[in-house]
Amino acid sequence: MARWEDSAIGKPLPEEDPTLDDPVELQHWIALYEVRGQIWRRRLQGVRDDPGRRAELRRHLAWVEERAAYWRHRHAEVAGVAVNTRTREMIGHRGRVRLTRRELELLRQLVDHPGEYVPADRLLSQAWPDSRLRKEQLRTYIGRLRRKMAEAGAPCHILARRPHGYALVTEGGASNRNGLSRAS
Repeated sequence: MARWEDSAIGKPLPEEDPTLDDPVELQHWIALYEVRGQIWRRRLQGVRDDPGRRAELRRHLAWVEERAAYWRHRHAEVAGVAVNTRTREMIGHRGRVRLTRRELELLRQLVDHPGEYVPADRLLSQAWPDSRLRKEQLRTYIGRLRRKMAEAGAPCHILARRPHGYALVTEGGASNRNGLSRAS
């Protein structure tokens, strides 16, 4: 099996442009690293009896996750809206809005998948894994989040599309143009 050189870890790919300001292209970089992360996680699950190989795979996975986080942060800069996960505040063009823990986790799930419809079942299981919330309650939280996004002046909104789920989209943009990303 071919292995990456350790020198590749920690360095961006040659094609990456840190000055990129097109939200669609930024989403592509996020998606690329998310897929790579899935591949490395799958490989890691398949290696049980080789601690050296597991350590190598963990290093590669950490690098991939670091690159995905970089592009999410860049997306937040371009979008003009950020979410501070420490203070649970959404910062938009009109100011700051405080989020509840559940609103933050819901937003985090949508933010981590820019331009993608996230099914309600997946939102419920990933945003609140220990909860017994139902889809009707999810709709209530979506409504609250929509109001807070408007209050903060977020240049995006949440669309609902059955049976596909929910997605963040920019105002006046197509569903593949997300206007919000996690900043921290």
